[in-house]
Amino acid sequence: DNLYYIKELGHGAYGKVYLVHDHKQFYAMKTAEIEVMNAKKELAQMYINEKQIMSQINHPFIVNLYNTYKTRGYLFFLMEYVDGVSLRKLITDKKKTELYNINEVRFYGAVLFTVLSYLQSNKIIHRDLKPDNILIQTNGYLKVIDFGIATRLSDAKDHATTIIGSTYYMSPEVILGKNYNYSVDYWA
Repeated sequence: DNLYYIKELGHGAYGKVYLVHDHKQFYAMKTAEIEVMNAKKELAQMYINEKQIMSQINHPFIVNLYNTYKTRGYLFFLMEYVDGVSLRKLITDKKKTELYNINEVRFYGAVLFTVLSYLQSNKIIHRDLKPDNILIQTNGYLKVIDFGIATRLSDAKDHATTIIGSTYYMSPEVILGKNYNYSVDYWA
C-alpha cells in the first residue's frame, strides 16, 4: 500500500517490471503471478533461487534486491531502480556510421569483468548474461540485472548441466548439454 505505480519498465517471459515509488525513492518492482508458478513448479523454484542468490550478493555493479512480498495473486521483488538504458538499446541506437569509442568499450568490459569475478568468487553462474540484462546508468557505470536463471555451484558440485539461457548467448558446452561452469558467462 505504500508503493505507487508510475509505469511499466519492461517484461520477461513470466512477469513484468514496474517503476514504483514510496514518496522518497524510486524502485523497480518485478512481479510474478502465483497462478502461473503453481502451474509450472520449476518456475516457482527459479524465483526461490533468484531470491536466495540476490539476497546474498552485494556488489556496486549488480542491481540490489531490497525486499520481496507476496499476496494471494502475486510475488513481488522490490529492487533498486537503475536510471539508464540497456546495453542492447545503447548498441542499437548507435548509427551505423558512428564508430564506437574504444575507451568506452574497454571501460564496460572492465566493469563487467569485475562483476563476473565477484560472481565466480561466490560460486554463482548468471547463465543469462546478454545486452538486455546489462543496464548503463546515467553515470556511465553498468548494473547487471535478472538473476532468474542464475545458479550457485557447491563444493560437491562444481559444474552445471542444465540447457538454459538465451540461445544467441549460450556457449557451445551449454548448447551441447555438457558440463559447464563460470566460463559460460565470459562466453556470453
